[in-house]
Amino acid sequence: YASLFSKYLFSGCSVVEYGCGVAPFTNHIIENMMGQCKDMGFSLVDVDGEHLEFAKWRLKKKAPNNSFDFYSVTPESPVPNFNKNFDVSR
Repeated sequence: YASLFSKYLFSGCSVVEYGCGVAPFTNHIIENMMGQCKDMGFSLVDVDGEHLEFAKWRLKKKAPNNSFDFYSVTPESPVPNFNKNFDVSR
């Protein structure tokens, strides 16, 4: 899955997973591409709920040294103000 994007992933790159749920894309990167994930930053976006909470718990536990930013969206505000650019989006 994430291996399709492996040529775009590099140390220090910034990844956004919009509508992340339990963050399967980011989790796959963490589990299968750790060598390439060094210093990568991840932004994860979804509605508040148990799926996003599980994603927070799991990713912080598996990769405590990576940077994770979590954003909650609402119908009134469906796109967060990221104030940054991304190298890979899913």
